[in-house]
Amino acid sequence: MEALEKLRKKGVMEEVLYNNRLFLVESLKTHLKKKVHDISEGIFRAKLKKGDVTFRLVTAGGKELSFEIARELQVLARKNEKKLVRADGLPIENSLFEFAFEKDFNNLEKDFALYLADDQAISWWHRMVARQDYALQGWQRNKVYPDFLACLGDKRLLVLETKGLQLKGNEDTEYKRRLLDLLSEYHETAVAAGEINLKDGLNKSMTLTMLMEDDWREKYNKAKQSAA
Repeated sequence: MEALEKLRKKGVMEEVLYNNRLFLVESLKTHLKKKVHDISEGIFRAKLKKGDVTFRLVTAGGKELSFEIARELQVLARKNEKKLVRADGLPIENSLFEFAFEKDFNNLEKDFALYLADDQAISWWHRMVARQDYALQGWQRNKVYPDFLACLGDKRLLVLETKGLQLKGNEDTEYKRRLLDLLSEYHETAVAAGEINLKDGLNKSMTLTMLMEDDWREKYNKAKQSAA
């Protein structure tokens, strides 16, 4: 009602308001959605700064971890499913698991995975299962599921999200980019929630980065340099 009154005060006729009612409703919904997201982001940033929001390993409760670390990853595949290999046909050696199937990658993800496979600075990398593996919670309701996790040497983890050029600049892509940039600044506020013994320890730093199809090599190498 307030919006309609403002339009009337500007001289917009009732007939015009009526004829454009559907457009006005959609415009108001878009405006309100943006307002809610802006306010939510402000609250989220304030809580990060204050320490009320931190990186946490979510468990079922209790002082110790309530699950076992998986030793194997089971996937469905045809008998002769094609495995992801290098351009020269040689197997990939630095994947976190023994091999990966081509069917699990789109063209951009495949190009990037092979780039990681040829990167001598990467100790290991993993293409995470969509909406099943590691997820990030930001100020919007839906979680963000990054595409790749990679270990740079033995001291830094790279959390990487790839996006096709057709998605550049849209609302979802921009939200994920802002969230990844923000969490890169605050990853060191993580709270201990148990202990896990790994070969190379857990005291790693993190860089979270959005990679677009038209400049992913540049952005990836820049993220590596900043992590060095």
